[in-house]
Amino acid sequence: MAKYLGAEVTGVCSKANVELVKSHGADQVIDHNREDFTKNGQTYDVIFDTVDKRSFAQCKGSLTQRGVYLSTVLSLAILYDMLQTAALGSKKAMFVTAGLMQNQANLIFLKELYEAGKIKAVIDQRYIHWNR
Repeated sequence: MAKYLGAEVTGVCSKANVELVKSHGADQVIDHNREDFTKNGQTYDVIFDTVDKRSFAQCKGSLTQRGVYLSTVLSLAILYDMLQTAALGSKKAMFVTAGLMQNQANLIFLKELYEAGKIKAVIDQRYIHWNR
């Protein structure tokens, strides 16, 4: 979605997922086993940690002056960071419920983008629920 909306995207993943991340439009891809993106001197407007690999404290130095750290994992640490950054400083920490609280208009928009081939879906795992 970030690429679709015009952002320059850097993906951070394992070597096994580099080609997948590139195929989804990332401008740069960093293999987290070979390079620590928080130590490469680059700054980012948004750091979106979808798998709880890095804390706000670890990423803060890699954020631009008004950058935002997003986490999809609700924890005491992110709640503390959110409260602290809401009151102090220009860099922010936020918890986001990616996909959990969509409205009908958003889902229709995503469906149209997918059907037009503008975004791709990645299915990491399938879960089967057996009724007894």
